Amino acid sequence: MLVGCLLLVFFVLRYSSASVADREKSCDTATDVDHIFEDGNLRERCKLGVDLVYTWVNGSDPGHKHALGNILTQVGLSRDNLEKRFRDFGEASTLKYSLRSQQKYAQWLRHVWVVTADKKTQVPSFLDLHVDTISVVDHATIFPDWAKDALPTFDSCAIEMNLHRIPGLSECYLYLNDDVLFNKQLEFNMLWPESETVPYAWTNYIIAPYSSRGQDAWGTKLSNVAKSIRRETRMKRKDILLVGHHGHFFVKPVVKYLLEEVFAPEMRETALSRYRGPNSFWIPFVYSNYMFWKFHATRKRVHAFYHPIHEEEAVVALEETFEKLSTIPFKSKYAWVCFNDLLDKSVPPGLVETLKHGLETIFPHPSTYEFINSSIHD
Repeated sequence: MLVGCLLLVFFVLRYSSASVADREKSCDTATDVDHIFEDGNLRERCKLGVDLVYTWVNGSDPGHKHALGNILTQVGLSRDNLEKRFRDFGEASTLKYSLRSQQKYAQWLRHVWVVTADKKTQVPSFLDLHVDTISVVDHATIFPDWAKDALPTFDSCAIEMNLHRIPGLSECYLYLNDDVLFNKQLEFNMLWPESETVPYAWTNYIIAPYSSRGQDAWGTKLSNVAKSIRRETRMKRKDILLVGHHGHFFVKPVVKYLLEEVFAPEMRETALSRYRGPNSFWIPFVYSNYMFWKFHATRKRVHAFYHPIHEEEAVVALEETFEKLSTIPFKSKYAWVCFNDLLDKSVPPGLVETLKHGLETIFPHPSTYEFINSSIHD
């Protein structure tokens, strides 16, 4: 009996020690990150210059379609996915109007980076690259050498996790997908108040799925990422919260540490993938939870209006959303608006025209990034 008790105590102590050791190893491999926010000047440096980063795809580029078709065949997906993955809406390009929204509501942002697959064939035709506050950077520039053989990639998670490698990128940066727009004034203090030691950790307060059972591909990916987060942090399942379709504010050294130290295996697998799958590692989701757990960031509920574009009554639904966008209560509540393309088939008649009219009504003034009297044909 005594021997059994001693063995039990031995294994409990051994397991506990291993757990603590594993946690310390995962958190403290790079000691610099533990002290990054102890630098009282970091917030002031960031305040002086925050860059804005977009990811964008010219879905009508023949070279893009050909490469994507080959990848779909390799991963065993139907080429029917060709038309709905990375589709753009031509003259209703949400990137164009997102840039207009930035100049209306966040002019203080220092520089805009548009990340595309190719600087020759993947540049929005409305974009005036002679403007010195906007630049286009391609995937080959930001991917590490060991992952460049995986290019071209169509895994948005792989692209997002390498944004911090943009040459000349500011120490703190804001990331938007090209279908996300600013809906009201955004100030630096709203992202990182002077009263806070670290920036806010933004979340929609939805608990992440932990089981992949009954989940679609996106839900399965979220559950897999949640398991990775829990493995490294020992966070309770109920504390692992999702992020949504909105702007994501990053501190570059933290991103670098997460990807190169804490989650290096997941980062490597995703960086080498060419199409988004169940094991793709989503850095905005990971970053928000890690900021909360490691640096005790204050969690803040993000207010983003999400408009999924479906086939059924797509035009009517858009018209209703644009009516809401023009109201004061709507503008005072939502900081972001996302028009997410979830069409499984071809674009319904009248949708592009309705989207363009609505966006043009809200943001009629061209940004300084646009050619004068330009129209989009890509």
